[in-house]
Amino acid sequence: GFNVITISPFNEPDYDGWGEGTMDHFKAIAKLITEDPDLAGIRVSAGNTLNCDKALEWYNYMAPYATEGNTHQLAGSFKNYADFWQKVRNDGNYATADELHNVGEAFIGAHYGMQSGVWWGWDGAARGEYCRASFYGKEIGYAENRDAWTAATVYKRKDGRMDAFLGTSERQAAKSSYEFISTDRPVFFDGYGPTYSYSVEMPGGTGYQKGQTNAERMVLIHSGEDAPLDPIK
Repeated sequence: GFNVITISPFNEPDYDGWGEGTMDHFKAIAKLITEDPDLAGIRVSAGNTLNCDKALEWYNYMAPYATEGNTHQLAGSFKNYADFWQKVRNDGNYATADELHNVGEAFIGAHYGMQSGVWWGWDGAARGEYCRASFYGKEIGYAENRDAWTAATVYKRKDGRMDAFLGTSERQAAKSSYEFISTDRPVFFDGYGPTYSYSVEMPGGTGYQKGQTNAERMVLIHSGEDAPLDPIK
């Protein structure tokens, strides 16, 4: 009862430890998929890299067979992560992150053009509510600290509900802070308020996989005379 929409010939081919094959192997498989009438209409996903700095090289090499761009973010720069999604969309292809390790990867990717993703490992309130917020609402605020590999966003749903999300790179984040500001009225942030501003500090490490906690957070934002008894609604 399920439909196959995408095939990835390799997973994280840039990581030598897997020993999956070369770019030429990947491209040969992508060509066979594209030419197989039984697989017509199924996207071929390319990139799929562990390191987002390598994603564009693998993706570009698979032309004209790749119809979907894909990368993970277990290493690599913020700039290359953001630029990759813009490149894929500008090519008219589909943009997917099939191994999201942090809610930040999701909303950063979405901000720059990513269209779908798959969570890696555990789920939680921030990830689940971000799925709802991004599906039923729209981004109304966004900020990033590229040097620290962190970001924050605010989404508003059609019913007026607002949620803020903060995320960090699982393996590269440095300590950083964000301030949410309401410009027209005081609001409650996670029940604190009413106030016009609210600061959140996000933890980080001192190097690659040194002290990171894969931190992510959701902040509930409410307006009115008091914070609601059931803040999730």
